[in-house]
Amino acid sequence: MQVNIILSLLAIVFLATLSHGQFFASCPDVKVQKIEPTKFLGTWYQIAKVESFATLPERNGVCSRAVYTVSDEHPGRIALNNSQRITDPVDGKSKFVLGEAYPEDPSEPGKLTVKINTGLFTATAPLWVLSTDYSQYAMVYTCVKYFHLYRFQTPYILSRTPVLDQKVLSEVIRRYEDIGIDKNTFSYMRQKDCKYDV
Repeated sequence: MQVNIILSLLAIVFLATLSHGQFFASCPDVKVQKIEPTKFLGTWYQIAKVESFATLPERNGVCSRAVYTVSDEHPGRIALNNSQRITDPVDGKSKFVLGEAYPEDPSEPGKLTVKINTGLFTATAPLWVLSTDYSQYAMVYTCVKYFHLYRFQTPYILSRTPVLDQKVLSEVIRRYEDIGIDKNTFSYMRQKDCKYDV
C-alpha cells in the first residue's frame, strides 16, 4: 500500500517536471482584452507555446493551426477546428480536435471557456485572449488548477500567417515575461513546408 502511494507521488512529480507545472501555485491575475469576437474569427497559426500536461495530446505535432467560425449549432458561440500533422509537415497523419468556445460572462468576451469533445469525454478549460491586434498576433493563455494543489499554465502565441514578424514576436514574448512567463520555456511550432488540410 505504501509502495503504491510513493509510486503515485513520484509519478506526479515526474509529470510536473515534464509539464512546467507548479505545486501550490495559483493562476496569476492577468489582464484580458475585451475582444470583438467577430474580428477574432478566422485562421490562426500556432507559433509557440509552453508545454504543459494539457498539451500532451499535441506532442510531436507540426503545422498546428486553428480555424474559428460562428457555431451553426449554438449561435453566439465560436466553433473550433484545431488541426496539426504528426511529425512530418506533408505526409504526417492529420489530427483534428473540434469544439466550441464561449464567454461565461458576456461582458468579458476575452475570457473564453472551451469545450472539446475528445471522443471519450468532453474536456472544458479556460482560454483567455490576453492581447490581439486581430490582423497579426494573438496572445492566448490557459491556466487550470487541480485539487487546489497543482497548476498547469499554457501560454500560446498565435499568428494570422505561418510566420510571425520577428519584431512582433519579440514584443509578445516581452509581454509574457511581464506576467512571469520565462521566454526560455517556449517551444516553437514548425510551420515550414506545411500541407494544410482544408
